[in-house]
Amino acid sequence: MSYHERGGHDGSPIARLVPSRVARKKLEREVQKRLRRKTPRGLRWAGWGLLMVGVVVLGRIPFFYLRSWYVGHHLASSALKAAPGRATKGEAVATATSWPTNVLSVMKIPSLGVTAPVLQGTQDAELNVGVGHLRASVMPGQDGTSILAAHDVTWFHRINELKPGAVIEVVDRHKTLIYHVTKSAVLHTGTPVYNSHNSSIVLEACYPLNALYLTPYRYLVWANLVSTRVNGKSASAIPPNTQYIPIGIPTAVKAQGLTLATNYIPMGTLTIQGNPTKAWRQSNAPLNAADATTELHFAMIHIAQADNPTWWHELAPNIPFSTIQPLVGVQVSYVGRADEIVHVAKLRVVETDLNVQAQIGGNVYEIRLAVTSHQNRQYIAGLSVTPSA
Repeated sequence: MSYHERGGHDGSPIARLVPSRVARKKLEREVQKRLRRKTPRGLRWAGWGLLMVGVVVLGRIPFFYLRSWYVGHHLASSALKAAPGRATKGEAVATATSWPTNVLSVMKIPSLGVTAPVLQGTQDAELNVGVGHLRASVMPGQDGTSILAAHDVTWFHRINELKPGAVIEVVDRHKTLIYHVTKSAVLHTGTPVYNSHNSSIVLEACYPLNALYLTPYRYLVWANLVSTRVNGKSASAIPPNTQYIPIGIPTAVKAQGLTLATNYIPMGTLTIQGNPTKAWRQSNAPLNAADATTELHFAMIHIAQADNPTWWHELAPNIPFSTIQPLVGVQVSYVGRADEIVHVAKLRVVETDLNVQAQIGGNVYEIRLAVTSHQNRQYIAGLSVTPSA
């Protein structure tokens, strides 16, 4: 994607997203003809453009989130511990030099239980582990509008619950910036976000906020700076971190590539069921679990196309090879989006389900994959491939 036209601090547009030609082609394939839109090649910088967050690499769910929640919480925790504080007797105060070098600040949204590191940039490397700061916008605390983006099903999953007056804190090495929410809106990509004379931030994520695929809409939350305080006693540490690892995939299958860069499946929505903690829900953990499940799905498809019972027994030893017989040696064409449901008990993933429709040999089948989790290692526990009713 590319950004066109930089605005000043005079109320001009600061953000307008213009997808590149490659991005547009992927967008057209993902949301089909009804979401197709063209951008003139001659369009020059006229406002910095809304970020394509949610899923930055178009039409794909990133498969390298295995470390994202761990890294994100580790960065946030390290930064908060390093924030200078007023020492009490017998209590050490961390120095500013111990602040993680790649962390600009830490965002805290008390009402949502969000604590996330803020990094410079809005590429996968940043958004996979935290909130990204659009380089073209001002830094939080400076006059003007600072744009802060995150994936929709992770850190910013519940930003639609933020009402006017809600508090957002941005903690850096020396101070805490306190913002109050003023408004929110759903906007189409390409809609300009206007700069402001005062210090403000805009939170941005793909909309709807449970989408696992690229959408043409963005959810934005505006907030104005209301006060600044020098950091006092450092915040407490973040709860334990988690990652999810798909188990049983043969080395030869993994070497074929099990990401959406080499495999196509139209991603649908992510639903969380059960009673997850706020710390788990407001992190990259939900997407980590979904990623591992999607990778296991791709492994199943590769093994079926290779007609290799040995590989299948390694991947799913308790499920007969005959279960995937409708998929063996044929081309699978998806006719619906893949929806995933993650069942959670506090900090523990119990099961993740992936459901999708596919056309096989002229018939439509329902593919339902059930993945169980034990100590954050995910295994295929159930599978059905049945003709659609």
